[in-house]
Amino acid sequence: MSLQYPLLFRFAPAELDFGQRARETIAVEAQIAAPPEVVFAHAIRLQRARQWLRYFGHVRWLTPHHEGEGATVDETFAFMTLRVRTLLDQPGERWSSSIDACSIPLASMMLQDIHFEADGCGGTKLCWLIHYDPPLLLRPIDPLVQPFFRHMFSSSVKRLKKLLDNCDEP
Repeated sequence: MSLQYPLLFRFAPAELDFGQRARETIAVEAQIAAPPEVVFAHAIRLQRARQWLRYFGHVRWLTPHHEGEGATVDETFAFMTLRVRTLLDQPGERWSSSIDACSIPLASMMLQDIHFEADGCGGTKLCWLIHYDPPLLLRPIDPLVQPFFRHMFSSSVKRLKKLLDNCDEP
């Protein structure tokens, strides 16, 4: 198990409609050969996460339930820890979460909103949205930091696609 970084920066809780007014959005899309339920299980339930999620270390559950509204987990990566609270959990369709704290000052508010759409051919159109408001003092450097996180998410989704496009497991 890797180190868990202290959650020094608290974010305002996000609601589902935050994406409509967020200052910034990172959007990553992919067409994946696996059905939505399988993509959801890997992307949200973190099945085989170390094989596809860039810099992923481990999770520490803070709630007894690991699924559904209110489920809260600390996700640790090689360089940060995030506190993630589930807002919406619709397996195979949509999952949304508020990022409530982080070990680095990424945002003043952040929402993950991930959509899984069946493509009619047994596959999934995945759309992963990260909506956030950079902290006021860090807005000038956001254009320098955002490309790293955009790459982190896009390369993770590419790795997930590669894993599931070549996977026979249900």
